[in-house]
Amino acid sequence: MSAPRVAPKRALEIDNAMRIGEDMASGRTEWQGRPFHVEISTNNACNLSCVMCERPDLSYISGEKLDVVGDVVFPNASVVTPSATSEPAMGDFDKILDHCEKHDLRLNLITNGNLITDRHIDRLRGRIFKVDFSIDSHIPSVYEQIRVGGRHERMLAGLRRLVKLQQEEGFLLTLIVVLMRQNLTTLDGTVTFAREEGIDHVRIQKMLPFFTDPHRFDVHDHFTAGEVRQHLDRALGAAKREKVHLELALDPVEELTHDETPEPDITPPVVVDTMYQALMDRHPGFCFQLATYVRIIPNGNVYPCCRGWDEHLLMGNIFEQSFEEIWNGAAYQKLRREFLTGELSEGCKNCTLSGQGTL
Repeated sequence: MSAPRVAPKRALEIDNAMRIGEDMASGRTEWQGRPFHVEISTNNACNLSCVMCERPDLSYISGEKLDVVGDVVFPNASVVTPSATSEPAMGDFDKILDHCEKHDLRLNLITNGNLITDRHIDRLRGRIFKVDFSIDSHIPSVYEQIRVGGRHERMLAGLRRLVKLQQEEGFLLTLIVVLMRQNLTTLDGTVTFAREEGIDHVRIQKMLPFFTDPHRFDVHDHFTAGEVRQHLDRALGAAKREKVHLELALDPVEELTHDETPEPDITPPVVVDTMYQALMDRHPGFCFQLATYVRIIPNGNVYPCCRGWDEHLLMGNIFEQSFEEIWNGAAYQKLRREFLTGELSEGCKNCTLSGQGTL
């Protein structure tokens, strides 16, 4: 009797994970493994003008260029984030999904939901790894004050479409709330709203101060530490009552779990992601994204993480160099060496992804 055969894509993913494990264990800076997770979009446009998000100048990547880049970076990958701090539904969604089908990729979808239609849902079937749905508030007036240009009823329609698909397919869908002055006092209501909409996971995360005058919205500039704690405790109380998995991605990180909360269905990217998480547990202090992730923005610049925008994190340009020249170029090797030795630059030292910082 012949043994079960592993699909070619699965074999590639397993081989790539083993190569990255060998790269890290050896302490070398020139790597054989390739990114498991690719962030790339056909543009950096967004349909909203959120008050805590400073928009970059518009840039685009043609379908032809995406094809060339995709054929290089997608074969070993498992997951693609179709975003460039942008709304995926504003990009060439069909082109991205064509690559998902060609290279057997799943989507890490980060969306505000306002543009998600039934047509999007039809194309997304069987292609989602997980969804982060940005809402910030369940209250229409607060939502539209924060997410300028958004409409609560449109957001709700998009959310319900994705929740219905999630209930059919079993992927992880998380409601995302950026902690701000405007929504602190109603966090418990947002948790209750999540349960009413059939959502099991909520994440309240810190507002990153990468825009003009963030003190306008920082909860710590408008409330005492005791008041902030009181409202977070109310949110935790609501999560306990409603049996919602609540993550407070703040300082410190807190998490409330429930045995009754359904686990996401096991798909190939879930298995591979679990392999990488186990690998990183063996190498504490090494940045998970540096090991597994690449960010390519529409102008071709390549960064090693989702926080990449500073010059010290610019690894190269995919339209001027081959990916191999970038992936094992001087900038990438220097960054790997910094994490291997623990001698981090200030940017990485201050970042939560390194396990050391708070930004």
